[in-house]
Amino acid sequence: MIIFISGLSSSGKTTIGRHVYELWKQQTKTVLLVDGDEVREVLTHDDPDTAFTVEARHKLAWRYAHLCKWLDRQGMHAVCCTISYFDDVRRFNRNELSQYFEVFLDVSMETLIRRDKKDIYARGLRGGMKNIVGLDLMLSPPTTPDLHIKNDDDLDDPMHIAEQILADALSSMEASTR
Repeated sequence: MIIFISGLSSSGKTTIGRHVYELWKQQTKTVLLVDGDEVREVLTHDDPDTAFTVEARHKLAWRYAHLCKWLDRQGMHAVCCTISYFDDVRRFNRNELSQYFEVFLDVSMETLIRRDKKDIYARGLRGGMKNIVGLDLMLSPPTTPDLHIKNDDDLDDPMHIAEQILADALSSMEASTR
C-alpha cells in the first residue's frame, strides 16, 4: 500500500507522515517514508528560479508517482508526503498502484501562515517569493480523497491523526483483499 498524504506547505504532511511511518514500521519492516522535500533534494537539481513553477512541480509529482510505483512493484509500503495537486497524477496513482490510499490535509490559509516555519507564505505575501501553491499558484486539491482531514488545530498531538490515517488505510487494504 502507498499512503499519499497531500496538502499545502505547513499543513502537517511531513509531521503526520513521519508518525504514520513510525506506527506502520512497528507492524512491518517493508515500509518507507517518501518525503517531498527530501525527494526533491535527491532527484532534482533544477534552476532555483524555475524549480517551483507549475511545470516543474508537475514533473516532480510524476517522479514521486513513478518512485511509488517502483516501490509498490517491489512489495514495499510507503508513506508519501507531498503537495501533489495534480489530478492526472492522482488518477495514475489510483490506477497503477496495487493499493493506494489518498489523504488530504485541508488547512485554512490563516493557519498555514501561522504555522509557516520556512517563512514561505510571508515571503510570498511580501513579494519576495513566487510560485507558492495556495498564494499565486492555484492548483486543484483532491476531489475524492480516501480521507479528508480538516487540520486547522495546532499539531500538539499529530499522533492521533496518524493513528486515524493508518487505521483507515489498513482497513481499506484489508477490505480490498477480501
